[in-house]
Amino acid sequence: MNFSLRPSAAAAVPRSRPTIRILQAGRAIAALAVVASHTIPSTETFVGQVPEPVRAVLSKGYLGVDFFFVLSGFIIYYINHALIGRQGWVGTYIESRATRIYLPYLPIAVALGVFYMLAPDVGNAGVPWSWWTTLTLIPNGPHSTLGVAWSLSFELCFYALALVFLRSGRPLLCAFLWVALIAVRHLTEPAFEEPFDLSPASILLNPINLEFVFGVFAAHLALTGRGNNVLLLVCATICLVGSAALEFDRVYSPLFGLALAFALVPAIRAEWSGRLRVPGALMLLGNASYAIYLVHFPLVSVLARIVGYLGPLASYGVSIGAGVLLSIVAGVAYHLVYEMPALRVARTRIGQAFCSYHQLQRRMSTNERFN
Repeated sequence: MNFSLRPSAAAAVPRSRPTIRILQAGRAIAALAVVASHTIPSTETFVGQVPEPVRAVLSKGYLGVDFFFVLSGFIIYYINHALIGRQGWVGTYIESRATRIYLPYLPIAVALGVFYMLAPDVGNAGVPWSWWTTLTLIPNGPHSTLGVAWSLSFELCFYALALVFLRSGRPLLCAFLWVALIAVRHLTEPAFEEPFDLSPASILLNPINLEFVFGVFAAHLALTGRGNNVLLLVCATICLVGSAALEFDRVYSPLFGLALAFALVPAIRAEWSGRLRVPGALMLLGNASYAIYLVHFPLVSVLARIVGYLGPLASYGVSIGAGVLLSIVAGVAYHLVYEMPALRVARTRIGQAFCSYHQLQRRMSTNERFN
């Protein structure tokens, strides 16, 4: 893989907006990292202690969420920055974000809610949950039935703010002002509680939101051809070393997110120039990454319980390996059988509804002119 120093904007950016395969590969790796990290608690509860070296590595898989946040910022700006002002853009933006989040999420979250009602002694690992948060992803104290849904609440906040930023015509300035507000809150008030506080103040001003902004600015650099590739890689390395020195602690994860944002730009340019290729298997896993992310949490818990009953065959390796494998198989199946068809049908029908609405508006406007 050969990174050129500084391509011109014309050479660096394709005329169309194709799927960026390196981002899909990143999605795949991030989803599997999160799955691996979540196998540890259930394995240690129902199977046995995970050796510390293995635990130390796999437990950092939560950093996959940081990649997803950086990626969200990148994709929102990459797809929408040139569409602002076009007729129907706001409706399309809201429809695409809402269907992307809720359609795959709701069946799993609702199924868990029904299960918890039928088996109240099982519960959500002792975490209080509510139907309001489960159905809306807007926290009101109790959490969603799905443990990983906390990240979706942050995603929805970012999508709403991004719409405002883009509509303003000055998205980068608005993003910078958001960073300033987060910095002021962080420097003048006590830190938000860990694991993530889902109060309105935290969802709006938690430092992890910086990762969305890093993704936005990475997309801007990629699209404009600005930024020296070598310098960006050096900055990525410095941030990564800093994150490692801080033991990749969740409190300092925005530093890891910044490293990802710096590294994404030259990697994407390498793909656009044809010097970087992504295997098809990673593309499939990347496409199914959201489904994997959603289905894995209850699956690894159930599987660890089953492995725990295997007696002499039970081991932490079986629990972790089987948990990751089952999450991949189930996630890919959910993606192919439900997620893709559901999104296709929903967006087709919403598009037809929009067309019918605009046709009705035009007919009414024509009638008014002739009356």
